[in-house]
Amino acid sequence: MATITMSLSGSGIVNGSKNYTINDTDTQSLLDWAIATYSAPSPAAPLTNAQALLAWIQSWINGTKTAVQQFKTPAPVVPPLITIS
Repeated sequence: MATITMSLSGSGIVNGSKNYTINDTDTQSLLDWAIATYSAPSPAAPLTNAQALLAWIQSWINGTKTAVQQFKTPAPVVPPLITIS
């Protein structure tokens, strides 16, 4: 069994944690998916399990950051219509 502990922190203070226990089969399935999804461009240099897991986490962080930036970006202002007389 693998145990994953995640601590949520804000301003350097731990404000909560979650403990998840997953079995080895599920852990390997997750790593297989991460390797297939984030495989290296060259088959001569495949990812290790740790590299694949870190790539998956980095992708999740980048996606979250992009979503927040898009959410906080104001919509463009539509220019007024041009009337031709």
